[in-house]
Amino acid sequence: MIQVGNKERTVYGMAGLTLRHIIERNSTIWPNKLAVVDIDGDKKYTFKELNDRVNKLANQLIKMGIRRGDHLAYISKDSVECVEIMFAVNKLGAVWVPVNYRYTDNEIISQLNHSDAVAVFFDSEFAEVMTRISGGLPNIPQNNFICIGESEFFVSYESLIAEGSIANPSVQIDDTDACGVIYTSGTTGVPKGAIHSHRSIIGWALGSVLLAGWHWKDRVLNPFPMFHLGGTVISIACMISGATNYMFGKFEVEKLLKKVEEEKITVMSVVPTILNAVLKLPEEEINKYDWSSLRILSTSSAPLLSQTQEAALKYWPQINLYTFYSATELFFSILMPEDHYVKTRCVGKPSIGMDLKVVDDKGNEVGPEEVGLIYGKGISLFKGYYKNPEAEEKCFDGEWFTCEDMGYFDEDGYLYVVDRRKDMIISGGENISSVEVEDILIKNENILEAAVIGLPDELWGERVHAVVSLRPHSSTTGEEILEWCKDKMAGYKRPKSIQILPDLPKSPVGKILKLKLRDSIVRA
Repeated sequence: MIQVGNKERTVYGMAGLTLRHIIERNSTIWPNKLAVVDIDGDKKYTFKELNDRVNKLANQLIKMGIRRGDHLAYISKDSVECVEIMFAVNKLGAVWVPVNYRYTDNEIISQLNHSDAVAVFFDSEFAEVMTRISGGLPNIPQNNFICIGESEFFVSYESLIAEGSIANPSVQIDDTDACGVIYTSGTTGVPKGAIHSHRSIIGWALGSVLLAGWHWKDRVLNPFPMFHLGGTVISIACMISGATNYMFGKFEVEKLLKKVEEEKITVMSVVPTILNAVLKLPEEEINKYDWSSLRILSTSSAPLLSQTQEAALKYWPQINLYTFYSATELFFSILMPEDHYVKTRCVGKPSIGMDLKVVDDKGNEVGPEEVGLIYGKGISLFKGYYKNPEAEEKCFDGEWFTCEDMGYFDEDGYLYVVDRRKDMIISGGENISSVEVEDILIKNENILEAAVIGLPDELWGERVHAVVSLRPHSSTTGEEILEWCKDKMAGYKRPKSIQILPDLPKSPVGKILKLKLRDSIVRA
């Protein structure tokens, strides 16, 4: 039994459970229930139809010579095919490698070669890209370029499926086998390929389902890109719970508002940036849409500001709001709905099957309210970085892993994230949390977004510099913002300079790229 809020729930043994078992189970117990929907098109499949298509693709891949342990990549905007490819690749014991479709040609070549991909699926939108770069991919034979949609030069995805057998592939798979290599967003440097097993990815998704209370009647909107772990975990969580997975495709604010109403969405997980984009709209625009069906709203990948939380609960008081604290490598913790009212800027308690600790510079655990480096271990922890032992050595201490976030536990055992260790600013010997300063800046009625970084300073070591974007029609100046800050925070924390940009650079899941900002400013 586990404690979930005020209730106890049974978690049955997961030994040997793989992604293959989950989709095959659903095709048997819910054969005619809708499994996945392409919200931008007319494609939708029941669990039986989806499993049949997955089997056809898996069996054809076996005929092509794909074997257990091989790496297969895909480059596509979120679609039904992304889900099919993920499960088909895993059914034959191979490993899927999602690629960021926003990458340049050289970046795609680099990831495909680094990951040792032997085949690549791609949407017809990227056929021209693949034509240009195919010569730089020596590990992928010409017949292993598989195009989703029309193409006269590459193997047709639908033709491949049409010729396949619906029989379940007879391949032995273990839950400890690698199932995916998911590259980090690179917000703190060069992307790294995190290897997840069936056990870790299912453990992650199961924690989300149990703690947030998903069930088979849910209609889940999935706006996360599948080349990041968020979109993958949501798709697997839908499969575990039996919920219908609505693949969102390209993000647009108005589209999000409309689709929640039209499809009567009950569960949605977003990054705070998306939620902020909705809540910045005029009140009359938001109230045009009926979101009364939405019962679960969760956020992850970036801190949830208190004013964002308050605004969301104002417009949609019926929702249960969850905050997930996670990285590509593992699912750390979750803040339950009832705790949002009493634990500001908190990321909750450990997820199912996870242990957390906070340590000082010498590796010793610290007491409540003491800031240190956050470590985690447990069921959702990845296996390691693909072909990158140097990165593993930096972030692992035995079986404990850190993504170099700084934080602390309060007296009640709740975890708070203060900042990334690399984003902590040390000015005149004082530690300054960039997140704390950003929280204050964002309360200025003229500021839409803020990023605070440390810049080199001969006297103080580092000085606090803020980069902001303004709300529409605002004409405030950097000098006015600096003046506004004077009575809002201690002098050593206050920005010494302000830079105003039209937009702040972000990763595909909405994280502000502070490293990119800092490098561009220092170079200038």
